[in-house]
Amino acid sequence: MSCTNILRISIVLCVLIATATMAHSGRTDSNGGHTDRKTGKYHYHGTKSAPVQSKWNDKVATIPSTRAIFNGTGNVASELCLFGCPLGSDDGNTTIVGPIYILNSNGNTKFADWVAYQVTASSIGKGGKRNYKPDPLLGEEWILENDDYKNQHSIPEFNFEKGHLAPLGSFNGTHYWQDTNFHSNLVPQKSKLNRGVWKTLEGRIRQLAKDLEQGDDGVYVMAGPLYESTMPQLPNADEDHTVPSGFWKIVAIRNKDGGLLLASFIFSQTPKKGKDICDYKTTVTDIEERTDLNFFPEIGSLVNTVFRLEETNKLMPRLGC
Repeated sequence: MSCTNILRISIVLCVLIATATMAHSGRTDSNGGHTDRKTGKYHYHGTKSAPVQSKWNDKVATIPSTRAIFNGTGNVASELCLFGCPLGSDDGNTTIVGPIYILNSNGNTKFADWVAYQVTASSIGKGGKRNYKPDPLLGEEWILENDDYKNQHSIPEFNFEKGHLAPLGSFNGTHYWQDTNFHSNLVPQKSKLNRGVWKTLEGRIRQLAKDLEQGDDGVYVMAGPLYESTMPQLPNADEDHTVPSGFWKIVAIRNKDGGLLLASFIFSQTPKKGKDICDYKTTVTDIEERTDLNFFPEIGSLVNTVFRLEETNKLMPRLGC
């Protein structure tokens, strides 16, 4: 190769590097990324820690291509958590970050303290099967397994079945829908809840995602268990565990002014017959007080306008309430 060609290639490379460097200034954390204060989104710089773009929708925020596990209580950065993932879980918990959801697993209860995910029109699909399987990132001592749930549905005084925290139906349009069937994403739910208002809310969230304007970044959801009364353990389970007495769910979309529209719900394991999801609305503050979790921990420093967690029901009309 001639000296002239080498010189030309060197100049081109220098220009490209300079352009990439000047395109975005700002400090990065130990992961090689940081939170954009205008959008509230976490993103990466460079290539060492950079995740790949979503394969099903290029307009969705970048996400990891593989699942990763983190120990401790520190805030794990994930674009599946709008304005930060929940804080306040037990010190011994483990957080798993995947391409379609992130969860915080509690080895004492054997269930996730919370799960966060993002639903878009293109992530929704049909055809996925409920082929439940162990989570390869967690040992057997962390979660219940298929045999632990055996015959629960047929016992009247129990009548529990496997319920998804991150729903299968919201991710059948992705390459990663089978991740929703990991045992770590499952909880024991009464049949009337799992097939009733819980399923209804999941369906309305999917419809909301379909109704959003093209270019919107989808519907952000967080969900988890409540432990407010003693529930019977699953009799066939060989691990000590704590069955939730109820469940919570927070639904959010980004407002045009950069703020949030929210809707929050709390469901008991035994919902009353004839009730709609609208009968179970609550506030983010109420859920925080009952779970000791802190939601949207970064919003105070990222949003210029005053944000009041009590004003959580402005999204309710778009969910049919």
